[in-house]
Amino acid sequence: MLAVAVRLNAVLYELFVKRVEGIISYQRYGTAAWYSEMLRKFQYGHDLIVTENYGFTYLANDESSKIIKAVSVTEEFVGSEVEVVLKVAKQSGGVLCALSESERLSASHYVRAIRPVGIATRVVSLAADRVRYTMVVYIELGYEVLSVEEKVRSQIAAYRGQIAFDGVFYRQRFIDACLSASGVVTVDLTDLQAIDEGSVLCDGIVTGK
Repeated sequence: MLAVAVRLNAVLYELFVKRVEGIISYQRYGTAAWYSEMLRKFQYGHDLIVTENYGFTYLANDESSKIIKAVSVTEEFVGSEVEVVLKVAKQSGGVLCALSESERLSASHYVRAIRPVGIATRVVSLAADRVRYTMVVYIELGYEVLSVEEKVRSQIAAYRGQIAFDGVFYRQRFIDACLSASGVVTVDLTDLQAIDEGSVLCDGIVTGK
């Protein structure tokens, strides 16, 4: 009898856990975190299947087809309506890059299938922003120019690595990164431009459209 009671308790506990997980999942349905999680589960080239409880799944869990590695979720007003904008990127050679048009359209159809009814969505995937700058770096006496230049480039690379996907490039933080290099006295940033269709430079800040 004791073994039966223990087994019954275990079964009831499993049902309870599944019930709680279902409630949590329902409460998160349609949130930014939910969209981000679901897009990372998107499997390119696989058919989406409707389950018995009207959920969605794939016949096989193919990790190699889960191409989306970065997601940003924002809301934009289109007239009087709110549109959920989903910016996504895949990874190639350790670097984030844009999806092909076929991949983007497939991801867009996937989102339309799983999104809450009545919610407008748009899947966007752009090439990485490029920033062109011109600056004069003044160094302390006794420091080698090439050595300081290498340190400045290293600090710039470190700052770029801190910018999150779909993040913002701040002019002053860029300057501060250069100033943090050993041997640098001051920096004169004479030009800073965003170069690509996915960015715009405004008041010294590069932002995504």
